[in-house]
Amino acid sequence: MQNRHLNYMKRTYGLDKRLENYLTDEFWTKYMTKNICPIFFKGDYYPISESEKVIKMSNIKERDKNNLREFMCDVSRYGFDNLKDLKLNCNGRQKEKYSKYKIEKFSKMLEKLNINPIPIPKHDAEQLGKEKWIRNPFIGK
Repeated sequence: MQNRHLNYMKRTYGLDKRLENYLTDEFWTKYMTKNICPIFFKGDYYPISESEKVIKMSNIKERDKNNLREFMCDVSRYGFDNLKDLKLNCNGRQKEKYSKYKIEKFSKMLEKLNINPIPIPKHDAEQLGKEKWIRNPFIGK
């Protein structure tokens, strides 16, 4: 942390600039939750096959279940940053496959199911053993 951030923490929260104030579990949990967790998606990591099982057991519409699976496959294939570049051929013209709205909608649906939208690659899933998923280390349970 830079000195100006330490000064801000002292001014705003009354936290002295001593190392022991910043190395407590309580501070780390609050700081990570507020500053780091919003950067990452919530939910545990699953391979697509395992996330499919969780999605199928949910009570969302069948159409949305299929859309979520396709969304996760596209994230796995093209990466999250390239979703907006995917195009569909609709009546002879190009249309974007995922709008900002759809990306947020599918991400929130997966978050409610506690599934991270970034799946574990298929070849890595074989090494998981009995546990077919990985708990998200950035989100406290």
